[in-house]
Amino acid sequence: MSTTENPIDEKELDLKKQEFIKKSFDREFLSLTKQAQETINARYGVSIEFGDVRRELVCLNKYLNIYNNMEPNEHYIYFEKLYNKNRSDFLNILTSDKFLSEGTLFIQFGEGIKSTKEIDEKRKQVRIYLSDIYAIAIDLQKKAEKTLDGIDENIASEIGGKDLIRPQILQLHLMRIFYHLIDDDKTQLGKIVTQLENILGVPKKTVNEDMFKSISQNMSSNNNGLSGLFTMATSMMEKMGYKPPPGMTPPSEREINDVISNVFGNDSTQNAIKNMFTSLQGCNDFGSAIQEVVKNVTDPKTMEALQGSVLQNTQITPESFLAPINPPLSEPTTEPTTEPTTEPTTEPTTEPTTEPTTEPENY
Repeated sequence: MSTTENPIDEKELDLKKQEFIKKSFDREFLSLTKQAQETINARYGVSIEFGDVRRELVCLNKYLNIYNNMEPNEHYIYFEKLYNKNRSDFLNILTSDKFLSEGTLFIQFGEGIKSTKEIDEKRKQVRIYLSDIYAIAIDLQKKAEKTLDGIDENIASEIGGKDLIRPQILQLHLMRIFYHLIDDDKTQLGKIVTQLENILGVPKKTVNEDMFKSISQNMSSNNNGLSGLFTMATSMMEKMGYKPPPGMTPPSEREINDVISNVFGNDSTQNAIKNMFTSLQGCNDFGSAIQEVVKNVTDPKTMEALQGSVLQNTQITPESFLAPINPPLSEPTTEPTTEPTTEPTTEPTTEPTTEPTTEPENY
């Protein structure tokens, strides 16, 4: 069974991973470009208002306009190429950033795609001049430090504001992008990102946000997965005085996943969930939303729909679902009644021998 389960699990995990990377890249790319725009405006804002055309800002905005009309993953390759060309420098960026501030690094849209000379010339207007923008951030930082020289550190940080840390902010968003895209150097890049977050006082750490290891472990481990919860539940039942039926073994991960998929694919389940989300549309705060959820969960109609869906997909009869677990259902003649021989009608069904063949569709 494991040979049929692993490909499904790996495919599902890969889809989740790609979606996570896509969202993370998009968030960090937009943050990087926003900080770049702010950096340029902080340095040349007044002159820009009077008509000064800054190449860094014009090309950045053109790139951003194109990005907003494309999928984020279509831009991975440009950052990957930049990293691969300067891998050693980026891995030592905390030691020296001169390669960035004094270099000519840029993100070029369409890099590597063959085209005419005319198109190539137009593409030069669609790029992110990383080195130029980073050099501006360094310049702002030096001016802020010079202005605040001799002033108390706490007061200086308040007066200097973002100018004192602009280079580190740009570094952080750029290195986060590399962290999400480059698997081979993930550990080293993760350490750099964490150090930058510590320097800037960022409370939420990027590396802790990466949940793929735990997702993979949960999906591949039967002992710690849903079947493990089943085993724990049966153990708790025994401690509370209930004896599970003989031969009752934990279901496999595949069996549990199949049941969950069938339950949530059931029309009754989907309608119940749809009604629950519809009721949340009028909620304006967390408290009222929780009240609506509780109200829906405790609604007899909702519970009846969900219970019916579960019964259909687990092939359990309503009587056995609601009856005490002890004694075993397979031995109806041992039902503890005061007059078992005179009250046969107290059995879960009038014909207990036909119970295992009960069709799920009836419930």
